[in-house]
Amino acid sequence: MIDSIGYSSLFLYRIIFDNCENGASFITGKNINSELFHDLEFQFIIADFNFDHQEDLAIISDCGNAITSYNFYIQDSNRKFKRDTFLTDSVRTFPKTINEIDKTLLTLLTAGCCEMGEHIYRLDSKTNIWRQISHRWIPVK
Repeated sequence: MIDSIGYSSLFLYRIIFDNCENGASFITGKNINSELFHDLEFQFIIADFNFDHQEDLAIISDCGNAITSYNFYIQDSNRKFKRDTFLTDSVRTFPKTINEIDKTLLTLLTAGCCEMGEHIYRLDSKTNIWRQISHRWIPVK
């Protein structure tokens, strides 16, 4: 069964998706150990964002001043992808850490010239609802 995802962006051009090699997978390890992984804005990244052992997708939606935003799609038991509103609208950036044991995602965002903002989000396994559980400012040295 094949699923498809379609959306448009005001700031990205269609040509950005013409090279499917510009992707990464936490499932297969593709491009994860690349020296370029943390410097590139991958068009799409495959990972298990909701800790259900299914392949989920993060697809680039915007790229700007030090922030690359993604639309997040969670795969259901029927192998269909559904846009995750919380991850797409609240988390927005690709997690620096995906912690399967604690069911948390950690993001780091540049906050001006002197700080980084660290956010940690946890998925409640009973309600399947995400919540931000911590936020702190980290000085950049």
